[in-house]
Parts: sequence; C-alpha cells; structure tokens
Amino acid sequence: SVPRRSGLSPGDTLLGVQMRVIVANDSLDIAGGAQKCAVLSAIGLAERGVPTTFFSANGEIPPEAQNIPGLTFRNMGWPVEPPSTGRTIRNAWNQAAYDAMRDEIARGNPAETIVHLHLWAVFLSPSVVRAAQDAGAKVIVSLHDYHAACPQGQFFDVRGQYICTRKP
Repeated sequence: SVPRRSGLSPGDTLLGVQMRVIVANDSLDIAGGAQKCAVLSAIGLAERGVPTTFFSANGEIPPEAQNIPGLTFRNMGWPVEPPSTGRTIRNAWNQAAYDAMRDEIARGNPAETIVHLHLWAVFLSPSVVRAAQDAGAKVIVSLHDYHAACPQGQFFDVRGQYICTRKP
C-alpha cells in the first residue's frame, strides 16, 4: 500500500513532475453541488502545494477561497445573461474562452499542466476542452450533470413537457 501523507509541500512532485492544475468551471458563484465541488477541489489542491488556477467565466471569489497560498483566479468577468439564441450560438463555440484558456495554459509548461473541467457548457463552451488539447495539457473531466449526452442537460423535452428518450 502507498503511505498516506498529510499533504504536499511546495515544490513536491507527482511522479517526478511538478504539476500545475487549472480548475475550469463556468462560474465562481456557488449555486449548486458542481460549483462547490470545483471550488473545494481548487482549495484542496492549493493547500497541498499544487499550483492551482481557478478559471471561470464569471462570479465572485467565495470567501473560503480567498487568500489561499498557491491559488490564483482567472475570471473573464462576463455578464450572466438570460438564455437567448445569440448566447446559445456563441456558447456552441466560445472563441474568447478558447483564447483565454490557451493563454492561461501558456503561463506554465503545458506538458506539466492538468486542466480539470467541471461545468463548461453554459459560458465557457466546449472550446475550452479543445484549447487544453491543442495546447498539450492533460484533461480531466468531472461529469456532474447530463450535458455530455443531452444539449439541455436534463433529458427532458421542455417544449413537449415529457422525458426525452432520444439517443445522442
């Protein structure tokens, strides 16, 4: 068995490599379990000496995440807007999010960077996944909801008001 440690110290390595983690989530605002999980994972990584950046489209830094050594924030400051055709089209591929993620990855060594995606379908868009891949970063995805298999994220046909049984 692997001995447990109370945490990493700054400069410690994982398999001989000093990894950096970018935790990506649409918002910093904690409105549900997925957002809470994203924020807590960023805090936990930073507290264990892993350089961590929380990458988001909008929201305010929660009090529990402020002043954590090794935890930085990259927030686009985009406004929260009601659903619209324009937002839907833009978020099918958000070029600004792609460019910002590529820039954030380039701030370190892409080969030693892990991008951990939580929620990205509403504001950041799938473009952040492609940005991480194109930059050569490793990608981890936590699937908190149904957006990976359903564009509405709920397996429910809103117009017809019935459970959707379509196959993706």
